[in-house]
Amino acid sequence: MKNIGKAVIFKLLLSVLIFSNTYGQMKTKYEGTLIESKVDYKLVNVKDFGEGIRKINFKPSSDNSPREPQYFLKYDISDRKKCNIIDAQSLSFASEDFKNMDLLFSPECNYYYTRENLGKVDDYTIKARVKFYKTPNIFLWEKEYDTSYEMEPDCFYISDYNGYVVETNTHTGITKFYNENGELLNDVDLFEKDIFEREKGISGIYSADGNYFILQLQGVGSINYSNGTALILFKSTGELLWKFEPEESRTGYKNVAISNDNSFILSFFFNWGDFSGHSVYLHNVNGTLIRKYNKIGLSHVTFSANNKYAAISFANRFKLINLETGDEVWGRTRYCTGRRNVLDLDISEELGIVILAVGEVSIATREQKYNVISNSRIKIVDFTGKTISEVELPDIKNDPIRSTRTFVSLSENSKKIGLFYGSKYYLYELQNK
Repeated sequence: MKNIGKAVIFKLLLSVLIFSNTYGQMKTKYEGTLIESKVDYKLVNVKDFGEGIRKINFKPSSDNSPREPQYFLKYDISDRKKCNIIDAQSLSFASEDFKNMDLLFSPECNYYYTRENLGKVDDYTIKARVKFYKTPNIFLWEKEYDTSYEMEPDCFYISDYNGYVVETNTHTGITKFYNENGELLNDVDLFEKDIFEREKGISGIYSADGNYFILQLQGVGSINYSNGTALILFKSTGELLWKFEPEESRTGYKNVAISNDNSFILSFFFNWGDFSGHSVYLHNVNGTLIRKYNKIGLSHVTFSANNKYAAISFANRFKLINLETGDEVWGRTRYCTGRRNVLDLDISEELGIVILAVGEVSIATREQKYNVISNSRIKIVDFTGKTISEVELPDIKNDPIRSTRTFVSLSENSKKIGLFYGSKYYLYELQNK
């Protein structure tokens, strides 16, 4: 392998703990086995993708590979209105230039769409065009529509599995379901009346297999729901299966997740200005509420391979939960010290460990010309909450146009760790004993 600089080795000491029973002193119990071993992960490759990265998407993890960069949206440094889809493996152009367009990927980047402003219709309305593609450049269908100057009301969500599309409109509440060819399958009116309201919002996600669409909404009095918020589960064809009305009056954007086997749904709702009113709800796919977790949000969530556990974080708060029972295996209301937050996380049910990337992100301002990621490290903890290993990462000063997102991922066999940090992708590999 080509020279990659000094190898960075960090050692994970997994305790000599074999559990036939559960921890008597813990709030709840981890039912797995922590295997006795001394595990070394060694840095084996670094790839620098250079300047101008705005968004990056990853291939799903596999048995022997963590999530790796697949495509990314890269701006031309000399002309920041111009961007390209780049193949992360070959660094070649995977699609045409996109200038003066919004470009958004589906979560696993199997599909994407572009949105273009076509010009003014009147003092309050513009005409827009959306085009849908299968990555990297297979055109599927397009539509033109009128939208508002005041607030971008339309959003499109694409299923990575089959290219189905959901279109939402936060002005009217009309939600439309399309197949991969753009044929309308169903439309649903979510709002009681069509009024302009800046604090209305709709967002959602598809399940991994494309069978379900989970929608969150808030409407501040313009929706047929007691507190103005709801969690709604649809089939991909637009058939409403169930809805849940939380106690809280606000929701975030895409603060919802569904397990890979469609068994469990996590969602976040909150009350404005009241952190005690931040809540995460755990439902099963039939709509039964399993547990409500207080004083935490849903910035990051990952499910274990067998969908028995989920690790969730919000700012510097963290919880590891048993999805089947709803019990907290362990959690902390202040996991990081100082101004550091959890930036991303992943979980290995086999080894009983959680990997967290933590750090402090400062966004560029007029006085501070760069995005800065500092005081960062990878922390590896076991399912009892004990820190097994900790590795410091260098501070990064980014061009303001570059994404500050950090991603960390385990391969499904837990033998490799992938870390995207700054503009570089680091690959660590488990060493033979």
